[in-house]
Amino acid sequence: MHEDYWYYKLCSDRQRNKGLYLADQDLNGNDARYTRQNNNANRHGLECTEERDYYPYWAPAPWKDIAILPPSTKYCDYYQSNSRNTKDVGWCQCGETCTGIAQDGKAPISGPTCMAAQGNWIIEDSWGLPPPDCRVHGFGADNHLGFAHKMDGDDAELVDGPPRNAYYTWSVPSDAAGTKASDGQLCVLRLRYNISTADYIAHPFLVTNKAAGFQDASSNCPDGQIEDGGNDVDDDGANLIQNRPQCSGKLEGAVPLYDRPYITVFEDVNELSIAQNTDQIGRTFQDRTHVFRVAKRPNNIDSDATIWNLGSRGRRGILYKRIQPRNTFSQTTCW
Repeated sequence: MHEDYWYYKLCSDRQRNKGLYLADQDLNGNDARYTRQNNNANRHGLECTEERDYYPYWAPAPWKDIAILPPSTKYCDYYQSNSRNTKDVGWCQCGETCTGIAQDGKAPISGPTCMAAQGNWIIEDSWGLPPPDCRVHGFGADNHLGFAHKMDGDDAELVDGPPRNAYYTWSVPSDAAGTKASDGQLCVLRLRYNISTADYIAHPFLVTNKAAGFQDASSNCPDGQIEDGGNDVDDDGANLIQNRPQCSGKLEGAVPLYDRPYITVFEDVNELSIAQNTDQIGRTFQDRTHVFRVAKRPNNIDSDATIWNLGSRGRRGILYKRIQPRNTFSQTTCW
């Protein structure tokens, strides 16, 4: 088992973060299982969808951070200081009285709103671990999934040389194994990767104007303006910009915030529709291992001997039949 039932239960009882960017996606509920990528709260195991899609997360989660590979080291201070490895995190214990007062009948996600609803704001200690490693990730070539050019320096400059398999070398901590070969902790390794496009404003870490902020709920399409329905659960947003051209009609140089927008490419040519879905542009993907055990080195193997573990490498899905080098995952471990 990865996450457990009670983790999922707290997720379903917790109010979703209404400050997040949704574009024109109409979420069908108000707890943390509903996100722009998962507007129907479809369940995958017992994961919390909101926690899966956003990092660093603002509520307790069972994951411990190993590494963060951003496009620039300008991100590192923020991510390392907000990692659960080093930072305490709070949650609202919200009983019947609290849910009767709280918005949407869900546990609030901040201390002041929790206590205003007569809930009990509980602080969970950090993991007490070193901050996650932070370094610039490789630059992937278009249509070459799994191949990447090495990057170097704070300015994320390309290093000369051919691309190679993207990788990260992780030294398994010694305390993950027990005191004898038959012991050891059960572990799951999760990799998440974010796909962001140039359709949206530059990240504030990468621009001089810090007031630019994140792409957040202030950019959502208001009710009645998007082409198919409205953001019904977001009608309380006071910062929505009304009559924004990105939400309906033909685009005139604006960033599209709705599905399949029409644009004019050439004069005297019919408008063309972009095959775009706003729950796909700027999103998080995820891969997980099966549950595995970290075991202590057997006593009959010398301490300086290398133990090789046969890993796996290959591809999945029809899409990758036409893409080189066709190795979308690879895992090899050695000691």
